[in-house]
Amino acid sequence: MRSPMMRCLILAASLVLVSSSAAMAEEQNQDHHSQWEKLNVDGLAAFRAGHFDEAEKLLIDSQKEAEAEGKENLDLAKSLNNLGLLYSNQAKYTEAMALYKRSLAMREQLAGANSSDVSTCLNNIGALLTDQGKFNEAESYHTRALAISEKLGSSDSDIATDLNNVALIFEKQGKYAEAEPYYKRCLALKVKSQGAESPEVAIALNNMAGMYLSQKKYSEAEALYNRSLEIREKALGSDHPGLAPVLNNLAGLYKDEGKYDESIKLYKRSMDIIEKSFGPDHPHLAIILSNYADVLRATKQDAEADKMSARAKAIEAKKGR
Repeated sequence: MRSPMMRCLILAASLVLVSSSAAMAEEQNQDHHSQWEKLNVDGLAAFRAGHFDEAEKLLIDSQKEAEAEGKENLDLAKSLNNLGLLYSNQAKYTEAMALYKRSLAMREQLAGANSSDVSTCLNNIGALLTDQGKFNEAESYHTRALAISEKLGSSDSDIATDLNNVALIFEKQGKYAEAEPYYKRCLALKVKSQGAESPEVAIALNNMAGMYLSQKKYSEAEALYNRSLEIREKALGSDHPGLAPVLNNLAGLYKDEGKYDESIKLYKRSMDIIEKSFGPDHPHLAIILSNYADVLRATKQDAEADKMSARAKAIEAKKGR
């Protein structure tokens, strides 16, 4: 399991589009915008803190406030994007895609086909497709997003996000030589723009490590995974769900190297974090359970391995309903 692609969380717009209607209507719209802004910011804060039920309520309320501003507006497009992001992280793929596509159409109409708002939505759709294994479809969204960002002269952080996403798509298709320069440029821009201790740098390190692991370059991968884990623990705390992907990946590396005790320890910690954060039926837990079952079989613990595999299959079955 790799880190989720770096999706962009959109806060309040700096420009509010207001029609030239009566002053009272403008004042009412501004009231709706102010309330929308607070709900949106609070919803994103709850999302980042892992309080997903609270985040959903706040983001749905922000959507309603935006809809009160008018049929289509950029506040509404941002609410749809952010609610889609929440559902994507909960593996509610159908709901997330519908929201993303509605947001994309609205942004293309209101902000232009080559706007930064459109680039953000393209990245999120690409990430959602990647989570579902639809790599060819995802590549077209991510390469378009990168082209827009570079054309606009976007910030180093935004371009780094796009580079990471393109690199990951190439890697998923086994195009390692094409992926590596994108990863390296992404990491350099993240360090430059956010500092070497940023959680965003940790994501870049984790994803580059995954590429090396896929090529069995274990020493390079281990160093990057450990550095990523160190940054995340310092920034997020020891029980944050953002640690689980790195723990899972490092556990897999130790399994491949035959370091089974270290591998089992990390898989257990990763499973515990996911289950506490998302509950017992999250798709990421199924991935870790399957990986854990493999290392149990490698250590001749077949009965326990069968139990873990059964749990993973049960979760996958629920996901498919």
